[in-house]
Amino acid sequence: MEKLTGHKRHLDNTKGYTLLEMLMVLAIISIMLLLIVPINKSSIEKVQTTKFIELLEYDILLVQNFTTTKEELIRIRFYDERYNILQGTNSVLATRKYPPGFQIDYRGDDTIMFNNYGSMINPRTIAMRVGNKKYLLVFPLGKGRFHINEG
Repeated sequence: MEKLTGHKRHLDNTKGYTLLEMLMVLAIISIMLLLIVPINKSSIEKVQTTKFIELLEYDILLVQNFTTTKEELIRIRFYDERYNILQGTNSVLATRKYPPGFQIDYRGDDTIMFNNYGSMINPRTIAMRVGNKKYLLVFPLGKGRFHINEG
């Protein structure tokens, strides 16, 4: 009877997982996580870029609208890592930071301003680049809505 009980106890001890099996499962999960994270990071950067360009578009329309309805000077000024919406001489209404890897080429004129009729002062094209994607902010002559081209 004692032999049978001892044998039964031996079988109960082998029902769990060994340390080697647990380490193998953890290694597989770790490898899968390492492969998934870069994919999510690139998709997050794409969403950030899209949202930033939409915000810039809304800010430009806001500045154009304020300029035609109010008698104040409101403009957008670009810097290396951000742009500001300025009111009056230098009062900052809002600051917007560029997303990671974002570059803007404003060709020497770092300010977007509109006259009282809604026409842009110094119309031009502003190039923006994020990674290998290029965007163009095109401001036509006269009063009109600008557009963004993805190139």
